[in-house]
Amino acid sequence: MPETRRTRAYLTSTSFANNTTGAITAQMIREFVESSMGGYAAIYNVGADSTPATQAVSNGSTDQLTWDNGTTGGNGTEDTDGSTYGANADAANNQITLIDNGVYVVNFNISFEDNTAAAEWTFNIATSADGGAASATNYKALVDVRATGDPYHVSLSGVVSTSHSTDTDILINVSHSAGVSHTLQLLYASLMVQRVG
Repeated sequence: MPETRRTRAYLTSTSFANNTTGAITAQMIREFVESSMGGYAAIYNVGADSTPATQAVSNGSTDQLTWDNGTTGGNGTEDTDGSTYGANADAANNQITLIDNGVYVVNFNISFEDNTAAAEWTFNIATSADGGAASATNYKALVDVRATGDPYHVSLSGVVSTSHSTDTDILINVSHSAGVSHTLQLLYASLMVQRVG
């Protein structure tokens, strides 16, 4: 029988054998391993190692951070069963796709410059369930860029719980306070998710 990834509630309920309900079967052990060791992925950009990519962010808009700009982005380590379970790294589409419903830790880091002028930049972990519109989470960070050409760093972490029919995408939204379009120059960035429940 193929292994099925289970939720923590399933694995700790009476449907999973314990000292009261009886012996643990080999199938149960396999499903526990499958559930506890899957569901992870990462994407990255290392633009500062060559020619950093730039992204225009319009006045008054919230844009999705572009990861593969300038061909310096890519997929990091991911769950090898990601197409069926767990998570898929997808730098080409600027996101990580979560296949299984569950609870995931999300970590995001970016080093960047504003090539236009001083402005306040906001970064936000966002989700998109089943191909729908991106929904902002409460995991946000703001940085006050005071001069062009100076590198700034932002780090964000959060825990997201999914409830989708097919999948949920994890992405990063970015905006700024300036009254005109600004250019973000991406030096280094990484986005990682890991299932914890």
